[in-house]
Amino acid sequence: MKVWILTAGEDHVGGEVDSVYAERDLAAGRFMEMAKELSERFGRGLDIPIGAGDGSLYIHSGCDWVKLDSHDLIEQNAIEA
Repeated sequence: MKVWILTAGEDHVGGEVDSVYAERDLAAGRFMEMAKELSERFGRGLDIPIGAGDGSLYIHSGCDWVKLDSHDLIEQNAIEA
C-alpha cells in the first residue's frame, strides 16, 4: 500500500510534511492551494509542475518548492524476532 505525502520547503534548507493522503487525488486541491500561495508570496510565476511516471508532482518558485510523492506504507516491523 502507498501513501501520498505533501511537503513544502526551501532549496538547500529542507522541507516539512504538510499532510499525508491515502490517495493521490485527495491531495490535488491542497497541492494547488500551496502552489498558489507560493506564487503569491513571491509575486512571481511558477515553473510548470514536473510529474513523474508514478504520479508525483513537484513545483518550484524562487527558492521554495512544493512536492507530492508516494511512499510505501509499512504495516509491520521490518525485522521480526
